[in-house]
Amino acid sequence: MPHHAALSALAVMLVASAPAEATCLAEAIYYEARNEPINGQIAVAQVVLNRRQSPKHPQTLCAIVYQRKGNICQFSWACNPRLLSKPKDPLQWAIAQQVAAFALKGLPDKAKGATHFHAAYVKPNWRHLQRTGQIGKHVFYRERNPKR
Repeated sequence: MPHHAALSALAVMLVASAPAEATCLAEAIYYEARNEPINGQIAVAQVVLNRRQSPKHPQTLCAIVYQRKGNICQFSWACNPRLLSKPKDPLQWAIAQQVAAFALKGLPDKAKGATHFHAAYVKPNWRHLQRTGQIGKHVFYRERNPKR
């Protein structure tokens, strides 16, 4: 079996165990980081997973990915009805699904505890957060004094 076929088979098995949660995580990876290096995609996945550990965020991956406050979404694509259809790039969608499956299984935290990120060209006022690094075109942050 070719290496990529084995990865795909493993991803399908892992995703099958929690399809909705894995799909929501894959959507976040796809819409936020599909053109980023794999480490960047893993870091975006880890941000969502790290939020699940915080009492400030919902406790399910789907609730985190689609979290809203009024008309503002935590992830901007989640407020865009045109994007809320089937992903248009099948290869990048397959990669996002595999990254989600592996992230759910457990990977080293490339985001270094980050619970937030933004594109490098954006300059938000996040003084209350500590920068953990940049991977590709995303800058990652964690809370300065997380309350657990």
